[in-house]
Formats: sequence, structure tokens, C-alpha cells
Amino acid sequence: MPVEDARCLVNLSMPFNNKKIIEPFAGGGGIVYMYKYINDKVDITSIDIDGNLKPGLELYGSKHIVGSSAEVKLEDI
Repeated sequence: MPVEDARCLVNLSMPFNNKKIIEPFAGGGGIVYMYKYINDKVDITSIDIDGNLKPGLELYGSKHIVGSSAEVKLEDI
């Protein structure tokens, strides 16, 4: 996703009103990165089926879950 699109989506979510978010299809982490860039105090949990993405997403500041977002139980997050 282009940086401009990720920033637009984050701004539409009113990032300073949220304390905790879930990014269910994290991919390369564009939205996670922009969210932490705009509001570094937010608690982000990212989910993606590709385990190779975990180190990068954790570097951006999210707690990452490797797996399908359809199978993650919200109570566990």
C-alpha cells in the first residue's frame, strides 16, 4: 500500500481517540507504521499469516500474531 494511502486510512480512524487497535491483514506494515508515527502511544496488535513479517512488524512497535485473522479470538488479544 502506498504511504499516502496508509496515512489517509490512519487519519480517517481518528488515531488520537484510540488506545488500542487491531490490524488484521498487516502485510508489509504500512498502516502499523503510520499509526505509530502519528500516535506512538497506541497499543497495536497486528495479524498476518506470513511468519516472515513478524520481526519487521514488531520493530514498528506492534504485538504480532502469526496466523489467520479469521481464527484469532478477540478475547486472547
